[in-house]
Amino acid sequence: MRRKKRTETTIEAHQLFVIRKPGNSVLAWCPECGAEARMVAPETAAILCGVNVLTVYRRVEAGLVHFRETSAGALLVCINSLPITTAQTDLADSTGSSLERN
Repeated sequence: MRRKKRTETTIEAHQLFVIRKPGNSVLAWCPECGAEARMVAPETAAILCGVNVLTVYRRVEAGLVHFRETSAGALLVCINSLPITTAQTDLADSTGSSLERN
């Protein structure tokens, strides 16, 4: 009787997102995380998640992502709560500082 040889291959993929437009992300207090976190506009959050902006707003309304509103009424979404399906995300603001997410 012949033995069958089985080969298992594992593929690991990494994606890197760099946001360099001024004002696209800010470091702000996230009440849900209880710490400072990188916050982005809903449009940027939609790009990072690969969904449309309406889906981001629905997730905000459902309480599925962390968010806060600025004193001017602008909505900011915490990237730590986004359902990003990447192994690693690096967000850099215009000053070059970065926050790495694994």
